[in-house]
Amino acid sequence: MKTIDWFGRLLLLGLSSFATLFLIGAMVQVSNTGTPGPPPGERVMASPQAGPVDAAPPRPGPPQAPARLPAPAPANPQDQRELLRWAEALTYAVTALALFAAAGVVVLLRLTATLSRIADR
Repeated sequence: MKTIDWFGRLLLLGLSSFATLFLIGAMVQVSNTGTPGPPPGERVMASPQAGPVDAAPPRPGPPQAPARLPAPAPANPQDQRELLRWAEALTYAVTALALFAAAGVVVLLRLTATLSRIADR
């Protein structure tokens, strides 16, 4: 057996193994519902106390153009954690698909090499 064959086999084994691990990671992220409380190590801020409110009416001034508001972030930190969890699961899944595609390319290259050897006989 040639060195390139061993290299191809090791590359296929490595790509398939990593793709499987990333696929398992994606499934774990999807199935991980978490706890209702904050994750370990996260600081929890107490609700701010109400401060004094000024009762002065706003001053009239020149009309201003409406300010552009940034895209609203999820109001609830739980929603933000949920979005991050799904983004991580999607990243794992896309990486697994890319690794499986790379393993398929290695298989096709090995197949064409074998067919070319047969054709040379």
